[in-house]
Amino acid sequence: MTRMNVCKDCNGAGKITVACNTCLGVGEMLREVKETVVIPKGIDTGENVVLEGKGNLKLNKRDRGDLIILVTVREHPLFKR
Repeated sequence: MTRMNVCKDCNGAGKITVACNTCLGVGEMLREVKETVVIPKGIDTGENVVLEGKGNLKLNKRDRGDLIILVTVREHPLFKR
C-alpha cells in the first residue's frame, strides 16, 4: 500500500530556496508502507474495514485521514459460509 507523506527535505513547503528536488515542489511524496489489518470474523463482501489515522495527509499536512478498505470475500472450494 502507498500513501502520501510530507516531504522530509522541505517539510511540505514545496521549496527550500528553489523548488525542492525531493518532492519536485509538490510538498509531499509517495512512500510504501506495510500495515497489519485485522479482518473481523463473519465480514462479507462489500463491507469496510476502517483504519483511523492511516490514510493520506489532510490539507493541513499534519493530520492523516482514515484508510478505508473495501472487503471482497472469495468462495472457498471446501469451506462454505
